[in-house]
Amino acid sequence: MRYFIIFICLGNQLLFGQEHFAKSKTGIWKGDLNIFSKGLLVNTVPMQLEIAATDDSTIFIWKTTYTGDKSVVKDYKLILVDAKTQTYHIDEGDGIILKTYGLDQSLYSLFRVSGSILTANYHTVGTNRMLLEICSSKELDITGEVTNFKVDVLQKARLTRE
Repeated sequence: MRYFIIFICLGNQLLFGQEHFAKSKTGIWKGDLNIFSKGLLVNTVPMQLEIAATDDSTIFIWKTTYTGDKSVVKDYKLILVDAKTQTYHIDEGDGIILKTYGLDQSLYSLFRVSGSILTANYHTVGTNRMLLEICSSKELDITGEVTNFKVDVLQKARLTRE
């Protein structure tokens, strides 16, 4: 009976008490973003991801800085929408919201921009490593009930928390 009660308590915590994905990932994450096109590495850009808490426990700063020939800063917010389903929004601050889902220590997004389909995955490995992968594709052809897509660009980074 005691084990059953423990299982119920743990089960309820898993369903209703999951913490915000970013809560244990706060800090500065750095690495190189490798950009591939047509099977070739075409560019490498140093990048940094800052994840920081705010006064609201459901909102975290999600700020990405790319340095290289010119510096680009993406100052977004990661917002917990539903803890039970691990549903998030990445708010770009200009009316654009990317729906994002937490699964297995990862965040996944899938969206369409100007005819391209993009997938974005942030996957943590241990406590101080994060793998980032963004894939861009366009519709290629349809065979039967299957729509095929051509992968145009792949961006990959191995980030380490400082």
